[in-house]
Amino acid sequence: MEIFYSSSLNGNLLGCDCWGYPEAGLDKRAWYLGEHPRPKGALLLDAGNVLETGRDPYLADLLLETYRELGYDAVAVGTHELSEGIDVLVDRAAAGVLTSHNLLVDGHPLTEEPVIRHTSSGVDLAVISLADPEWFAP
Repeated sequence: MEIFYSSSLNGNLLGCDCWGYPEAGLDKRAWYLGEHPRPKGALLLDAGNVLETGRDPYLADLLLETYRELGYDAVAVGTHELSEGIDVLVDRAAAGVLTSHNLLVDGHPLTEEPVIRHTSSGVDLAVISLADPEWFAP
């Protein structure tokens, strides 16, 4: 089984040629996925921090919709996804690809089910998204 993953988009539509730490933007991810269709059964995941922290709800919704359109199986909740508060996070998780299994809302995990793939070799693979409790220390 193949796993494709990305992380830390930080709301960059066109990327950032930041000195010492260049990042590809959403345009490059979309181009790559268009040019290199993933094999059947492969997982497409993002490790979180997809959104920018500037709190632009319209851009955030468009970014997550684009991730759905690109076929991502799951986007982990990162610190940036928490920036607009728990109510917004719950709504976004209910609407699509955001996932976290140890963030509790009213005593229940934000998302109940892991992403599961059954492989041709008979091995089941589960992707479980966990948030680091240290995020909440400050």
